[in-house]
Amino acid sequence: MSAEPLLEETLIKRSQQKRRTSPLNYKERLFVLTKSSLSYYDGRAEKKFRRGSIQLSCIRCVEVVKDVGGINPCQYKYPFQVVHESNTLYVFTPSQDSRSVWVQRIKEEIRDNREILTKFHPQFWCEGAWLCCRQEEKQAPGCEEYNLFGDASRKPLPPIPAEEDKDGRQRWPILPPEVDDEDGDATDDVVVALYDFPGSESHDLQLVQGGEYIIVERCDVNWYKARNQHGEEGYIPSNYVTEKKSGNLAQFAWYSKHVNRNKAEELLRKEDKEGAFIVRESSTQGTYTVSLYTKSVGGSCRQVEVSRGQTGQVCSLHSRLQLRKLSHPKLVQLYGVCSQQQPIYIITEFMEHGCLLDFLRRRRGSISPASLLSICLDVCEGMRHLESNSFIHRDLVSSHTVSYNFCKSLTVFSKSPSFVVQGARNCLVNDSLVVKVSDFGMARYVLDDQYTSSSGSKFPVKWSPPEVLNFCRHSSKSDVWSYGVLMWEAFTEGRMPFEQNNNREVVTLVTTGHRLSRPKLAPAAVYDIMQLCWQERPEDRPSFSQLCLMICDALESDAALAN
Repeated sequence: MSAEPLLEETLIKRSQQKRRTSPLNYKERLFVLTKSSLSYYDGRAEKKFRRGSIQLSCIRCVEVVKDVGGINPCQYKYPFQVVHESNTLYVFTPSQDSRSVWVQRIKEEIRDNREILTKFHPQFWCEGAWLCCRQEEKQAPGCEEYNLFGDASRKPLPPIPAEEDKDGRQRWPILPPEVDDEDGDATDDVVVALYDFPGSESHDLQLVQGGEYIIVERCDVNWYKARNQHGEEGYIPSNYVTEKKSGNLAQFAWYSKHVNRNKAEELLRKEDKEGAFIVRESSTQGTYTVSLYTKSVGGSCRQVEVSRGQTGQVCSLHSRLQLRKLSHPKLVQLYGVCSQQQPIYIITEFMEHGCLLDFLRRRRGSISPASLLSICLDVCEGMRHLESNSFIHRDLVSSHTVSYNFCKSLTVFSKSPSFVVQGARNCLVNDSLVVKVSDFGMARYVLDDQYTSSSGSKFPVKWSPPEVLNFCRHSSKSDVWSYGVLMWEAFTEGRMPFEQNNNREVVTLVTTGHRLSRPKLAPAAVYDIMQLCWQERPEDRPSFSQLCLMICDALESDAALAN
């Protein structure tokens, strides 16, 4: 390349030629922005690998795309558009920050262009129509006024508050409280306030540190339109909030990006709390340092380095502490976590008969259909409680592989790295033959009933619905699908689902509409419930609350249990 790059990043582009949109239309490309062009390459930024280039002088609009309907099948969820001449290029970035940088920088480079649009289309062109205005002509004029820098960004962003208060202590965001938001829209875009923001103008929305806000509109890269829990709307500065999602450490009170070792130890000694810790950037590239305070040896601090890939263990511990607050007769009770040294141990109530899968196989031929359905009801009641508390399980199957008995009252689970790869399977049976949902190693607390896991995440393929197989998109409705497979396991007395197929074949079968066949022990009414759990669209599946009612009705009906 002859020109010095201003920006360079691997992003995903959508094909501009194909009328119909599918996951096959999305290609990973290396995007390079220079003073004269926006180019994209297949792998390396060399001329022979270049797949397209747009002269900046031809760009008429660059703006964030509102994905209102949540139709985006791309693994990157932050789209923006580049309108050039008579074409529109859709580009998808991995994060909000990445998108903001690209949109803002391109806007700066094209600010003197003569043919900037006066109106644009804020949503996608999809399946032969503009989603924003339903016009079916691709060259139709835009439906929303376009201002190159947006109304809200005419004023500068407020400065980030000082890192320390007057007493010398660092200002940390308060961890957001747990919220039971059963009525939340699955497409809500939620952020957490890092700092207080009083609002300087009438159209601004006040922010309270640690509070959660729904983003209504991201049309401008610096100021967002947001809504608080009282329904009030207004503009908030983008540098005062961070996304609420798994893996985003900035949302947690214990993360301090720019604190050095001496400052971390000083803050922890002032706090003077056993087990207090700070996660901070390490001087070693690709790692974090955890500074941990202990009173046992005169108020000392230990420093532990973890790779960026291991930060999930810290987040997992935080999730475990949240899960410890959950209590229900059909959930295995979590008593505590031993985390002072590796391996980490999780202590739960003791379940005498072990995993449900082994229990079913040991008693094969001796359990009636009514008893099998009662087992399913136990699990359903536990899942209903998780659902009502905004937890997604993500690994609901009948077997458990990494537990061992510690004493007559406790079960201890080791979460060393080797076990994490195996994946725990989680329904256990106690001495009273009550089945309980167990091991929440993959569980996630969510505000909006949806969670998109990072690339490379592991999940049980044979228990997973199409939206997880295709897009790693988890919700309580993906748990419902897995629950349907667990019902199938129960009524086959412990058979492996899709036992003749490998994982790759299962993906093809499920995404093309194939479903598990009716087990011999399952009455027609019970198989109907399973099939409801396996509906293609998540919104067509019942909730766990509805499933509990269906199963209770079936248990009370002699006709429903007749084959």
